[in-house]
Amino acid sequence: MTLTITDNAKKRILETRKEGEFVRISLLAGGCHGFSYKFAFDTEVNQDDYVLKDQDGSVLAVIKKSFAEKLVNTILDFKKTISASYFVLESNNFETTCGCGTSFSVKS
Repeated sequence: MTLTITDNAKKRILETRKEGEFVRISLLAGGCHGFSYKFAFDTEVNQDDYVLKDQDGSVLAVIKKSFAEKLVNTILDFKKTISASYFVLESNNFETTCGCGTSFSVKS
């Protein structure tokens, strides 16, 4: 499983989280291309979570292991434009994505 966090995403997580918080990445069935994703701050790591840690060992992000299997070679990034700022998942393993960027299908 390779899910990496860009420096931009790491910086944003560190800037916005409260003590002990990390980003939980969730995949939801649906959306116009099969799956959509959601980001929320959380404080509890579950036994079935894949954990991404900072160099100092602190937790930056988690995702359920069953979801992580769909995100092989995926990058968690943070984008900032004139009109919005947001976390995004990017991967060559996504077969299609929608125009809004939060819905995707995975290559077979």
